[in-house]
Amino acid sequence: GRVFVNVSPDALLAGLDWPRELERLCARHGVEPGRCVLELTEQSLVEDYAGIRHTLDALRRLGFDFAIDDFGSGYSGLRMWAELRPDFVKIDRYFVTDVDRDPVRLEFVRSIVDMARAAGSQVIAEGLESDGECRALHELGVDAVQGFVLGRPARLPVEPA
Repeated sequence: GRVFVNVSPDALLAGLDWPRELERLCARHGVEPGRCVLELTEQSLVEDYAGIRHTLDALRRLGFDFAIDDFGSGYSGLRMWAELRPDFVKIDRYFVTDVDRDPVRLEFVRSIVDMARAAGSQVIAEGLESDGECRALHELGVDAVQGFVLGRPARLPVEPA
């Protein structure tokens, strides 16, 4: 499995030596950096892409991957994607809800999947709550899904049935 951890772009620019700190935390908890994905939130406007890219490049050299979280719900999603080239793009639940019944949402997700293929990113759909949504996302080629239809959050990982 992989560990996904949210971090704001502002935090990456706050002056912390992220590579050293994350490497130390991984060693302390016995987690390989290659199993870790940092999810960049889109809750603030990003202006210093070069600074963020510098930090992310150092983290990638250590084995970390990164994702854009809640794509489509916050600031500068397309620019962030183009500038930072994430390994994963997590589609906001807004576009996932009723994707099997809403042709506009379906086309948005189809476009995101197409862009991901061109950019070399994997797509994760968040907020999956029905079998119909699951089928539609599978047919569109979404790489992975998360949501209550698969299971509720738990303190400890649960083995799949």
